Amino acid sequence: MLLFIKSFLIGIAKIIPGVSGAMLAINFNIYEKLINAVTNFFSNWKENLKFLLIFSSGLIISIVLCSGLILYLMNNHKFITMMFFIGLILGGTYNFSKKIIYNYKNIILIILVTIIILSLSISNFNNTYILKNNSYDYFVFFCGGIIEIFASIVPGISGTSLLMILGIYNQILYLIAHVYNISFVID
Repeated sequence: MLLFIKSFLIGIAKIIPGVSGAMLAINFNIYEKLINAVTNFFSNWKENLKFLLIFSSGLIISIVLCSGLILYLMNNHKFITMMFFIGLILGGTYNFSKKIIYNYKNIILIILVTIIILSLSISNFNNTYILKNNSYDYFVFFCGGIIEIFASIVPGISGTSLLMILGIYNQILYLIAHVYNISFVID
């Protein structure tokens, strides 16, 4: 049950721009076991399958249940929602800030990354991908899926932030929020 709760929280983190699900998995001490269950699946396939099914069910359920809320907040209260997300990000960095070697180069890099993240978070530029109803749409969303998969594995990278930059985050979140409406998904 504890694994399900942790994966549910990681699923919520996966749809919050700027928050890394892999970092949360590290904080919950399940990242290593998750990577091991995938890479060494057949060494103990029954135990790994059980672990992966519990983990993925919590992850998927939370993404489907919470995507509508995140979409509503992003569409109606974007600035305050993004500031809340930035607070979550900064709050989650405390454990890792102890491990950073603070030299001139790293401090400049931290300041630069912080400025970029803040700029992207509060900017009003329209980076929404316009659907063209052709094969290029499939290619863009396929690439977005690949980016999200890699971002899910590498701690510290937010796949949702990358999807926002590509302009497909809102469309994906909208589809997930309406996945229970079969007629919407099929059209």
